[in-house]
Amino acid sequence: MKRTLLALLAAGILTINSCSDRPKINETRVLESKINSKMTIYETGKKSNLSDEEAITLQELCQNNEAYLQGFLENSEFFNNHFELSQAITTILKNKEHTYRTENNYKNTVLTEQSSQIYNLSLSQNQRIYLMLKSLKDSSFLNEIGMIIDQDVQDKYSEHGGIITLSPKLKLDLITVESENKRDRIEENNKFYSLQDWANFVPNIAKFHLHATSYNEANFAGPGKQDRVISESGVDFGGASHEFIITPIKKGKFNIDYLGGDKLLNKFPKVIDLGNYEYDSTKINFK
Repeated sequence: MKRTLLALLAAGILTINSCSDRPKINETRVLESKINSKMTIYETGKKSNLSDEEAITLQELCQNNEAYLQGFLENSEFFNNHFELSQAITTILKNKEHTYRTENNYKNTVLTEQSSQIYNLSLSQNQRIYLMLKSLKDSSFLNEIGMIIDQDVQDKYSEHGGIITLSPKLKLDLITVESENKRDRIEENNKFYSLQDWANFVPNIAKFHLHATSYNEANFAGPGKQDRVISESGVDFGGASHEFIITPIKKGKFNIDYLGGDKLLNKFPKVIDLGNYEYDSTKINFK
């Protein structure tokens, strides 16, 4: 996504309107058709020289992802009640153990401030947060994250990440996508994740990446300055940005944060610590 932003900026095809307003059904279908055709190009592994008229902007990708999410939630009274949803999230997080980033004496927003922030997030942001909290109650989902963590810790050449999709039963699926950074500079590339371009064309509710150079990365739990800058760029040029950051605290335990923003509400993305979770490391089956 980082290189995609730079490429689109250079091409001068980015728009700055917010994607919070959902496209109409017929507009969504046109978008999906357009995106699917471009996705095929990227899946072949070839670079595409698109004209300005053919190019997909971050605005359009954002609209498509929002329509994708709302297609699952539009008939749910609970998911469309902002106050009730915010209240449910606040209650869950109050009962969680949290880990805050301490790198360079920097500390993420404390929990007491988080509670008030949750009510000020957009409905769309809170929908994503609640869906993640719902999935984190499932032991198989926790073990899936554990497997991704273990794979990342063992991979000394690359940071891991990907996209998050949604099933009709409102279960999240973390699809790992190898970082597009070359695997030749161990220290540098193991601390920086860059999503491959083709993955941006797959409808998703959010991106994710890990901070997992070892099993004990508690000091780096949550987004760093670079993560925030990239998220802010997504808000500026696409209208919204949504990402989850997973950080192992020790073997069998991790912390997860939401980093995201909605241009209609806030200029800068918000960080919400979703708590610490445990997985059964004895049940990890490597694929």
